[in-house]
Amino acid sequence: MKHPGVKIKTRGLKSGKVTHIARWTDPDTGKEVDRSLDRLGLTSNTARERWAARKSKKIAARRADIEAGAPKRTQTTFKKAVDDYLEGRGLELSEATLRTYSKIGSLIVAWAADQKIRFVEQLDGLALDGLRRSIVAQPRQTQATGAARGARRKQERKRDARTINRQLQELRTLLNHLRRLGQIPKLDSDAIKDGLRSVKGQRKLPVFLKSPEIRELINAAKRHDREAFRLTRAEKRGKGRPGATARFQQSHPSC
Repeated sequence: MKHPGVKIKTRGLKSGKVTHIARWTDPDTGKEVDRSLDRLGLTSNTARERWAARKSKKIAARRADIEAGAPKRTQTTFKKAVDDYLEGRGLELSEATLRTYSKIGSLIVAWAADQKIRFVEQLDGLALDGLRRSIVAQPRQTQATGAARGARRKQERKRDARTINRQLQELRTLLNHLRRLGQIPKLDSDAIKDGLRSVKGQRKLPVFLKSPEIRELINAAKRHDREAFRLTRAEKRGKGRPGATARFQQSHPSC
């Protein structure tokens, strides 16, 4: 049986047994791939030949797709994807914003390592749902008392919905960037939006001030507006009356 592009080879083991291996060139990566046919349960020549013929057709079809313009599948580690993203956005974003994306990048790299997911190309809807649950479940952290600067300690309290949603938005931005590069072929923009949907937070009800509180607020605003510099450089040069320049922007209506 013919199976162009797929070779079946035998390899002798020290035990005296012979193992059968299929070898082909991956059309996406251009690398040679070996696959043990014995581990696939193909114990007869007929079964091995039939498997190789099917594999040959798949390789030919994939090669035709690539020649027709289909993007090649890549294998990008999460760390490389995050590093490339931060490097590419370095000239566009401020240092503070880059630090923010660096934190969310570290979070997704750690999550992927914990889940034994090697490449971003493996991300699908099910994995994305697990990533969202991991972010939502992150505990609240505060400065550790008496510890070194930057040391944090976990709290039992849940994080604020705004904090969680900010991280989910940052992650959506990162993944959509990878999507546009073709590195997460199993996810489109709708899947990312739905898979990393925001959490609902409790809205605080407005508090209405009573008459005495309103009067106190107005008086505080007037005191605020009366605050002035003792002497500005312009006033020292004779421009304006000393002590007439307001320290703050007016908060109380003048009318």
